[in-house]
Amino acid sequence: MINLSIAKDKKIKLAKMIVDKYEEQEVKQNRQKKMISRYIEVDSWCKKYIQIEGRGLSLMEVICADYIKLCKIKEKFEEYKYEWNKLKWDKKITADYFMIDTLYKRNFPRKEFFSELNVNVCPYCNRNFINSYQNVSTYQLDHFFPKSEYPLLAVSFENLIPVCAACNYHKREQMINYSLYDKRYKIDSLLKFSYVIKDTNYLLDKSGISISIQAKDSGIQKNIDVFELEKLYQIHTDVVQECIKKGMMYSEEYINGLVKTYSNIFESKEEIYQLVFGNYFKGENYCDRPLAKMTKDIVKELFEVIYAEDIDKIFTE
Repeated sequence: MINLSIAKDKKIKLAKMIVDKYEEQEVKQNRQKKMISRYIEVDSWCKKYIQIEGRGLSLMEVICADYIKLCKIKEKFEEYKYEWNKLKWDKKITADYFMIDTLYKRNFPRKEFFSELNVNVCPYCNRNFINSYQNVSTYQLDHFFPKSEYPLLAVSFENLIPVCAACNYHKREQMINYSLYDKRYKIDSLLKFSYVIKDTNYLLDKSGISISIQAKDSGIQKNIDVFELEKLYQIHTDVVQECIKKGMMYSEEYINGLVKTYSNIFESKEEIYQLVFGNYFKGENYCDRPLAKMTKDIVKELFEVIYAEDIDKIFTE
């Protein structure tokens, strides 16, 4: 599970795109007055019932809210769900329909939103590539707070996470802990990958290795269990086996030798790490390549066991 972020000014730009696209469609269908009425009514409802820090939030503010504020909005929505259900224009056009079918399904700028997040790998599992090219995409949008329960948050940016089909299937409408947008936590402090040697022939036979995921608490353990991450990661024991072999070969002394010998092609030790272990070193780059988090954790453990060295110091000096 990998942290995500999106800048406030980007969210405002994307939110305006939602409204502009909606208005454009309604104008074409000569329903502009109805559109204005529905948007204003939902906006007025938010200002009346979503009171945060002494004032009511607009619909635009709900859409652009950060994760901490979203949690407060969620609580207010639960409190006034009865009043929300009264907001309707006919039997079909309810407030739920307006938020989910009209704004989210028809007018949400999926491609632009995905582009602003700048991720290449599913942030839930860190295993599968996700991308978007022209009109084709290999990701699905998960609602952290399910849109069936919290339709008001259907287009709130920090409630939406681009994920692979497998992770979206596993989660479905389930509630999980630790949002990837929650800036209070970093994934490196929440969970750690490790390995277990089951057979003395592990260097030649990958079945002699198993992968474990150590969770900080029951909250992150629930996330791991929902996505069945520990089970899924067992197919990557070959990567762990390669890391072990490389860890035995590339000591700090050997790495320093590479830096000196090839100073004309490497700008830093971090580049050597990327070349040797086939992945990125920094947490901010975990979403650039599959298995980056696992690789970093395994290599870190190896250097501590084999050389009593901290790779954070070795590859950042």
